[in-house]
Amino acid sequence: MTIAHPESAMRAPIQGPGAHLAQARADLRLTHEDVAAKLHLASRQIMALEQDDYTSLPGATYVRGYLKSYALLLGLSPEPILEAHARLTATPATPDFSAIAPQKEITSRHHQVRFVTYFMAAIVIGLALAWWQGRDSRPPNPLLIAHDSQPAAPAPDAAPGTGAPVEPPAKAETPTTPAAAGTAASDSKPAATPGASAPVAASPPPAATPATVPQPDGPRVKLVLHADQDSWADIRDARQIKLLYETVPAGRTVTLEGVAPVSIFLGNAAGVRLDYNGQPVDVGRHKRGMMARFMLGEDEAAVAPAP
Repeated sequence: MTIAHPESAMRAPIQGPGAHLAQARADLRLTHEDVAAKLHLASRQIMALEQDDYTSLPGATYVRGYLKSYALLLGLSPEPILEAHARLTATPATPDFSAIAPQKEITSRHHQVRFVTYFMAAIVIGLALAWWQGRDSRPPNPLLIAHDSQPAAPAPDAAPGTGAPVEPPAKAETPTTPAAAGTAASDSKPAATPGASAPVAASPPPAATPATVPQPDGPRVKLVLHADQDSWADIRDARQIKLLYETVPAGRTVTLEGVAPVSIFLGNAAGVRLDYNGQPVDVGRHKRGMMARFMLGEDEAAVAPAP
């Protein structure tokens, strides 16, 4: 009789949610590209979810959101998928005993300590030599050089037999007549008048502002979405404004207003009821599998008056 050991049971691999999602996608005959386009993700992210490879994906919160949206898109209940993901990511890590091992003590004989000591000593010696060489290399005072290089003035000649200096005869000054003064004044250029300003160049005209692109101005409509089950919803109006872009949980009612026509995509069409301007919408006739994609308000937008 064979007795199963507890250790072998503990080492059994834990099944992740990826294989279940891949099988459901294959049953619906959807490719990775089809799923990626509907969930607004990349194909490599869809393959990573099916392979339980979460290393190339964002944090755990985003991964749980991807798995929930993927399950709703395939018509699966998201709770088992999320539980399988929690079991897969909650495996205990193997303890690392290497951190407990004692580290080697670094002494003064260690080669790194010696290298740092020699390097710091070389820096100190280099700074001391630079200071010693530059101690007497200060530039001379330019005032002292100019004073010493100025030649001495020659002494005046002395009168013969007296030893007293002889003063040179003074030059006769030429009197300036009023006519000459007037001529000199007329030859000189007139100085600029203080306070006179230079001519200012005319500023260029302001550039014309580009015309604003008109936005579509159709009739405003009102939608009320009732979620009986969890469903992904992507609802946009004529201005491509996302009125709703998220997974709506069961039991929630969302009221939206926008400009017609309105584009609607539902990931779980069977679990959603929709009212348009107070009138119920037959979502079932737009279903394609689990999903539904259709437009509302095209006729109203076509007869709307031009702005």
